[in-house]
Amino acid sequence: MKPSQASNVQIVLGETNPVLRSAFRSAFQRRGQSVVHIVHDGDTMRQTLEDQCVDLVVCADDLPNNDLRTMAQNVRQSSVGRNPFALMLATSRVGARYDRRKVVHSGVDTVARKPLSMSDITALIDRLAWARQPFVATNNYVGPSRRGSWRSDHSGRDLIEVPNSLKIKLLEPNAASRIEALIEQGVSEIDILRLNNSRNAIERAARRIAKHYADRPFASATDLQRLRTIAQGLASRYRTGRFAHFSVLAECLVGLADQVSVRTAGNMRRVAQSLELMAKLALLMRYMRLADNQALSAVQELVFQVRRYFELNSVR
Repeated sequence: MKPSQASNVQIVLGETNPVLRSAFRSAFQRRGQSVVHIVHDGDTMRQTLEDQCVDLVVCADDLPNNDLRTMAQNVRQSSVGRNPFALMLATSRVGARYDRRKVVHSGVDTVARKPLSMSDITALIDRLAWARQPFVATNNYVGPSRRGSWRSDHSGRDLIEVPNSLKIKLLEPNAASRIEALIEQGVSEIDILRLNNSRNAIERAARRIAKHYADRPFASATDLQRLRTIAQGLASRYRTGRFAHFSVLAECLVGLADQVSVRTAGNMRRVAQSLELMAKLALLMRYMRLADNQALSAVQELVFQVRRYFELNSVR
């Protein structure tokens, strides 16, 4: 690899160990990856991610003023930064008191235990540059799959191959415009996958609630809280844009969940009506196509019924 091949690679280095930080920087520069932004706290890292379209993030789990999982998910969910698919390497001290599972499942690509030798760093860079796991997208997680392989029973449809801008830049030094298009396409695909997974989860929860509400109230309460949490996230995430009708349905589901959660002897008839409406809304949400004029008309009609129902029962 010639130095010019990697000279436009953008790297954020948030390593707290000064010796290792110097080793990382030397390894990057030796390979021509000379645009290295060194940060010393979470605020500076977030600002750098906003200012640059970053290809690789190295972050210590003890970086001041930074929660690794929150930072990683903010990046993956496009709340922070310009490239939600930036490669992310977390480092942690041997013997450090931390939840390794939490770090692994934070959305980073890999976790490395310190100390690291120069050969370790080189091997990590190569592994990140040339291979990465496909992404999964759920209501509360976007990031690399930890399954090790695609699910055979779903034919891989719940996983997405995302752009690896570091690899692209190493192969095509002048690919900035193509990378931008690939990122935009990847974000759209993640958005759709996340929406589909959320609405499927809502329908499954609604089905279980309707089935077990009378005889298994504690199990139903768990499903009810899950449905409410997912619906709230969906309503907030898609409030504007092409999927806004799903947001309206989700807001209605949150209201119905609040109604169903008030379980007293005097309101069982109202609860039964809420359960019926919840089942209809959840089914419509799951099976309507992303853009369907006939389905949109059904949404408007059903939402009108639900809002009228709320008015009559003083829910909202």
